[in-house]
Amino acid sequence: MNRGCYGWLAGSTLSAFGDSALFFAPGWAATGIAPHIAGLVLTAFTLPRAVLLLLGGVLGDHCGPRRILLACSAAAPHRCCC
Repeated sequence: MNRGCYGWLAGSTLSAFGDSALFFAPGWAATGIAPHIAGLVLTAFTLPRAVLLLLGGVLGDHCGPRRILLACSAAAPHRCCC
């Protein structure tokens, strides 16, 4: 495998780990407050993600996956600064 592929694989693995931790941690933290709050917190995280995944799929079919990937990659650093 190419050396760049190892870097991409490591970055993708860390990104997937971070995404799963981001989804898991708020629900776990909310159970310390009250169990029924955990359901509300997980719904607040899951519902927008599900809607945006559907809209992103339609947009990806319309504009093409390369264009969407480039636009999201360009917007990702700005998301962290806000």
